[in-house]
Amino acid sequence: MVFENIAGFNDPDDILLVERKSMANPVYADVANLIRDEFSTSFLDNVQKQSTALSAFTRVNMGTREATMPVVATQPEAKFVGYGDADRTKPTSGLGFKNKNIFASEIAVIVPVKEEDIADANADIVGQIIRQGSEAVARTLDAAVLLGIGKPAEWADKSVFEAATAAGNIFQLSNKQDLPGAILKGAEALDVAGNNPDRIIARRGLGFSLANTRNANGSPIYVPSLNQATGQAGEIMGIPYFKDEIGSLDRKKAEALIVDSSKVIIGVRQDLTVKMLDQATVGGISLAENDMVAFRFVMRAGYVLSDMLGAPAAAITPATA
Repeated sequence: MVFENIAGFNDPDDILLVERKSMANPVYADVANLIRDEFSTSFLDNVQKQSTALSAFTRVNMGTREATMPVVATQPEAKFVGYGDADRTKPTSGLGFKNKNIFASEIAVIVPVKEEDIADANADIVGQIIRQGSEAVARTLDAAVLLGIGKPAEWADKSVFEAATAAGNIFQLSNKQDLPGAILKGAEALDVAGNNPDRIIARRGLGFSLANTRNANGSPIYVPSLNQATGQAGEIMGIPYFKDEIGSLDRKKAEALIVDSSKVIIGVRQDLTVKMLDQATVGGISLAENDMVAFRFVMRAGYVLSDMLGAPAAAITPATA
């Protein structure tokens, strides 16, 4: 098969590949123009905007499918050298590293669509398909990293929630009044272990719950900032708050996660690519025989959790019903 690159995509990793048919297909031309006009930058940008993990945590580019990444296991300690001491030898201290393997696993989905739906649509249906496909990839990545749901076997490290559970950093709510205190207790647990609690990952409505929490006098316990710029993370008790906008965080498991973002590493081997198909058989459906096309979304990403200095995460779990 022969493929052609749509104009406007210069990075090979960000190119939408469209199968060149032997006969002209107006749907292909229309789709190509729509995608070129609306998505002129990396498709990964769409995933990153939707993925809490990619937005909140450390991201590294992987040159190969599997890589070895050194993480700090022990930290050095410095000491004063006395001005009048007879022995002014500078002290030595070890800095230990442990290698961790990060493996890029494939996340994929194929979305079949009727050609007539694309041709007859009044709205930007192609843009919606691209956004929904990107969101599906982001949701799968987040669920694996945050909760361990669907986490591939080659990702050897525990998910964020699993690491918090194993370390006993679980703070269960007894009622809504507990929420601010539970968040602070979770942050304190990370700090005591030597980690920096610099991210809160939570469901979208957590800020509303906090703002509606009152003390015994009826005054708000938490007052959200009214000066937050669009696109910026908000703050809860001074810690940046990243909202789960796509439903990856199951609130039955966790209301919120408090995390040291430097210890959660997402490796990206391949940016999100989108290929448009029309001759394949997808899920038992012959696209050509049914006048359909399909959008195939593929991304390869890896995950590593640096927990050498203690679990870098705490979880706020819901009250028991």
